[in-house]
Amino acid sequence: MDTPKTRSHSPILYQPPISHNRMSNVWVTLNILSSLLIVLANKTLFQTYEFQFGTTLTTLHFITTAIFLEVYASMGGFKRKEAPLVKIIGICIMFCAFVVATNLSLVWNSVGFYQVSCTINRRQKPRCSY
Repeated sequence: MDTPKTRSHSPILYQPPISHNRMSNVWVTLNILSSLLIVLANKTLFQTYEFQFGTTLTTLHFITTAIFLEVYASMGGFKRKEAPLVKIIGICIMFCAFVVATNLSLVWNSVGFYQVSCTINRRQKPRCSY
């Protein structure tokens, strides 16, 4: 008579291949560097060239991001997911307002103050997620 196999009660976790972990580290590093370079480029525009249109700059960022995401999706980089506009409109509005506010903060404040305020804000986001 066969005895049933005993199962361990520890959960089975997905272990990605090491190359996947390395690529994740590369993408995280590139994300941090590109964010820093964008902030420094924006501040240069605001201070050196006296560009005072933070909302226009935000619009250009959104358009550029949309174009690159369309190109990446067409190359098979990710699959689109459909969601009803009613379910996501609130988070869309809040995200846009956040980006506009941070660009306006960058117009009026130093890069150091901007980075500190972004760090404080990032710590608060989980509390207001839904």
